Amino acid sequence: MLIFPQHDWRLVGFRGFIAAVFGIVIIAVPELSLQALLTLFGIYIFLDSVFTLLTAIRSRKKLENWYITLTKGILGIVLSVLIISLPGASAVMLAYFLGAWFCLLGIIEFISGVRLRREIEGEGWIIAAGIVSVLVGIFLFAWPKASMIAITLIVGIFTLLLGFILMFQAWRTRRIQTNA
Repeated sequence: MLIFPQHDWRLVGFRGFIAAVFGIVIIAVPELSLQALLTLFGIYIFLDSVFTLLTAIRSRKKLENWYITLTKGILGIVLSVLIISLPGASAVMLAYFLGAWFCLLGIIEFISGVRLRREIEGEGWIIAAGIVSVLVGIFLFAWPKASMIAITLIVGIFTLLLGFILMFQAWRTRRIQTNA
């Protein structure tokens, strides 16, 4: 049986669905205010982190490095609380918050993908999500004064992409588990 943080295809698929919906909303309405973007993104990070924590807790007896996924969930919850509790943050602070989140997410996803190379097929999708996340994070750190519309669209596109990648990975995991 496959044992890795994303073994519960339902949770991974739900995370992907939430990300895709969030991405579509952001792309459709890029003129959202800074506070609305902060609140929505904080809620998204919080929900994603709660499901990440659930995945870690469910994997703790089966996965040797389950604490990495647990750490990702805890850090995400802390970041979401910071984002939601500081609604008056400037565009620069938002860019730094988002850049930190995307870099952290990307590094963890990349490491997970590399570690899963021997256990599953299609780990390239997890590695790709990690690389895209880090690139978006670097962009946000490099140009923090970019217009909020541009940052909003970047967040929307990234989140939509991440959602599709997670849903595809959930589908592949379900298919692999069903055939095992």
